[in-house]
Amino acid sequence: MFGSLRDKLQNVQEGISASFRILSVSDPSSRKPKSPSTQKVNFNAGAELLDKYQTDWKEIHDAAEDNARKADFVDQMIDSLHQNVKKQWTDIGNLSSSVNEVPHLIYKVQELIEEINTLKNTCEEVQHSLLELEDLVETQVLREEQLDHRFQLAMYKEKKLAEFEDFRKNLEKEHSEKLRKYEEHQTSILHERQEAFGKVFSEEMDEFKKSGHIPKLEIRGHFDKEISLEEVDLEADKSALDEFLQDVDNDSDSNIDFQIEADSTK
Repeated sequence: MFGSLRDKLQNVQEGISASFRILSVSDPSSRKPKSPSTQKVNFNAGAELLDKYQTDWKEIHDAAEDNARKADFVDQMIDSLHQNVKKQWTDIGNLSSSVNEVPHLIYKVQELIEEINTLKNTCEEVQHSLLELEDLVETQVLREEQLDHRFQLAMYKEKKLAEFEDFRKNLEKEHSEKLRKYEEHQTSILHERQEAFGKVFSEEMDEFKKSGHIPKLEIRGHFDKEISLEEVDLEADKSALDEFLQDVDNDSDSNIDFQIEADSTK
């Protein structure tokens, strides 16, 4: 619309310029000589009209330029308004789309709340399971400690039994050695008595051969309490010694068991 108005103003300006060119005075050298009757011509004729046309043309030209500037300003305003309206229309479309998405958003929020509740329940179950796992770990550690203590107790018992076995073997060895020495001592005593009795018997036989009768023996008091060779019973003495050693073994076993129980309680 403003472009067509500008074209019309430009056409009017061109028409006025053409009129001015037609009314302009030609060069005097190019004119033909006129008759004397035409020499008295008023050359100022039409000057006022020309001045009026020029003034009107200037006003029209200024008005056209002012209208062109205003048209440009209005065009810019219309373009800005168009952009603003377009932006608002886009915003309204986005708002409408967002409003249409509100039910879906509410549904998603509800699903999210349900998932959060499910996650909360899962966390509580995991926490409960962790507590049970801690109890199970403590129980397992306690069982391992019990097994370790039992193993240590068994090792200690085996050690004490081995020491007791060594001690028993040493006692048996000492007992055998003492028994051997005792038997050797008893055997030497018997040999000495046998030699003494043999010597007395030989003397009595010699006296009997010489005198024909056996002299009376002087019985000393300390021989009444002595044991003769025939009365010595080695088997009885050995059984008594074995019984004594058995009592010693039982006492040692009871002492070792009592010591093991005392160490385990510590």
